[in-house]
Amino acid sequence: MKYIKDELLPELLTLVTFDTKIRDEYVFEKDDPFEKIVVTGRGGTCLEDVFEHARRNAPTAMIVFSDLEVRIPGNPGVPIIWICIGNNSIEVPYGQLINLDE
Repeated sequence: MKYIKDELLPELLTLVTFDTKIRDEYVFEKDDPFEKIVVTGRGGTCLEDVFEHARRNAPTAMIVFSDLEVRIPGNPGVPIIWICIGNNSIEVPYGQLINLDE
């Protein structure tokens, strides 16, 4: 996310950390430094809260980092890039999938 902020210079970048629910939300404006963030979670994944957050806030796009061992709900109405870590056999019903090895 730091790379995206530093290279693409978005006017606003919102980083939402989650597991079975939203844990934290960090908001960075264009000129804000990307400060250290703490990713919290307990294992397990549910996308419902994150997608509801997207429906309410209408971001330009979403980038979801996950192993995608999860039920994928209906499209929240924004372009999505899935960064899937360590699960090369997964397919997604919409959006663009990028697989990464652990």
